[in-house]
Parts: sequence; C-alpha cells; structure tokens
Amino acid sequence: MQHLLRIPSDNPPGDTAAITGFIHQYLAEHGIDSRIIVTKPGIANIVATVGEGDPHLILNG
Repeated sequence: MQHLLRIPSDNPPGDTAAITGFIHQYLAEHGIDSRIIVTKPGIANIVATVGEGDPHLILNG
C-alpha cells in the first residue's frame, strides 16, 4: 500500500499511467484478469474480472 501511495497521480495534470500500470501488475500477480483502457494520453482506466457471478460495476474517482 505504501508503494501505491507514493506513485504520483495528482490532478491536475491527471496523469494516471504509472499508477494504472502498478495496479494492473498487482492484479496480475494475484491471479486477477484485468485490462487497461487508455481514454487519452496519460489517462487510463482498469477493467478487472473477479469470479463468475452476476456482473457488478464499481466506480472510483
């Protein structure tokens, strides 16, 4: 958690590339499938799938 909190992701400028990459790698290391969706340069979202139950949507901003 400390490493995650040290990754710059201030807004502005809103560059989320480094923190998105870190989270994507963390999920992969824990067996969670995820993909990065780049919405514009430096701005990205992560979509992850856990389990096979009913779909849920979680937003965080």
